[in-house]
Amino acid sequence: MKVKDFSTIKRGSSPRPIIDYLSSVGYPWLKISDFSCGQRYIYDTKEFIKPSGLNHTRYVKKGTLIITNSASPGIPIFLGKDMCLHDGFLYFEEINENIIPMYLYYYFLSNRDKLVKQGNGSVFINLKKEILENTEINIPSLDTQQHIVNIIGSIDDLIEKNLFIVNQIDNYLTHEFEKLYQNRCCSKVINELNLYISDFVANGSFQTLKENTKILDNESYAYFIRNTDLKINNYEKYVDYNTYEFLKKSKLFGNEILISNVGDVGSVFLAPKLDKPMTLGNNMILVTYENHNDNYYLYFYFKSDYGQFALSGITAGSAQQKFNKTDFKKISIAFPNDNLLKEFNDKAEILMEIYNNYIINNKKLTVLKQKYLNKFFG
Repeated sequence: MKVKDFSTIKRGSSPRPIIDYLSSVGYPWLKISDFSCGQRYIYDTKEFIKPSGLNHTRYVKKGTLIITNSASPGIPIFLGKDMCLHDGFLYFEEINENIIPMYLYYYFLSNRDKLVKQGNGSVFINLKKEILENTEINIPSLDTQQHIVNIIGSIDDLIEKNLFIVNQIDNYLTHEFEKLYQNRCCSKVINELNLYISDFVANGSFQTLKENTKILDNESYAYFIRNTDLKINNYEKYVDYNTYEFLKKSKLFGNEILISNVGDVGSVFLAPKLDKPMTLGNNMILVTYENHNDNYYLYFYFKSDYGQFALSGITAGSAQQKFNKTDFKKISIAFPNDNLLKEFNDKAEILMEIYNNYIINNKKLTVLKQKYLNKFFG
């Protein structure tokens, strides 16, 4: 059965010039950077549309299934609230009552690569509305659909509960940092902090690396992260880092700070202590003290508005925004006294250990989820 036989597909729309309609308040304006692949619902956006732009976009209702159609096409997700969609999204309306929307979500999540291969474009792949409408899908009985949704959905329920706890820890420590920063008493230039600072430029294609992606089953496999993943604190599954010399040289053990220094400049990530090592892609700065537990204050500083402002001050470039390691070392950071600093880092060490355990558990749940996706849709 083709998609157009059981649902109406519509495309989002953008008011132009978009800069004239963006605001810090108003109607939620969804962007792909607001969510990650595998997430079921999106509730919050970073940008909003002024009321004057509402007639020039698509204001779509809560609970609607949408799919990205450009930049990173083929990612399905449900709207957790009413949102405005630009022309980088397709969405489903009037889905036949004999089809469970969540079944469609898991189908497209599992078959994303097949769908994207039908797209066109030399620089960016575009997934046209007609391609989605004419996609053939095997639709089983309602009972079978519900059975599949219940099994995979129960795993997603656990993943989302874990993520809630992870976010609560992050929010609490962010709040504690903000209070601590008000007690700052001295400033130090990064170059004076006895930090190890390195930048990475991968000399291999990620598509080549993906060919070696496997279920984690021995010490030769590692988690892989690129600078494009930092924005959403996400990373690809596994790569065989023994195959690539440049990956072996960038092995992480946890608690290192990663900052994107090309493209989406300023995205910050604290490498978690995982059950297997993590290895790096390209275009990021690695920052760490010899004692990694001293990194927490720096991590929350660079995530904060203060740190983001400091990074923006060394960022330049017309075609592509970037900063270099030399300028990064010149940034001046304010610190509290040593006792307050140690108190914060000690508290963060305990809570981030709990944080890491939930991250590891979610990685295992994600592997289990993929096995069921392969079973039902592979």
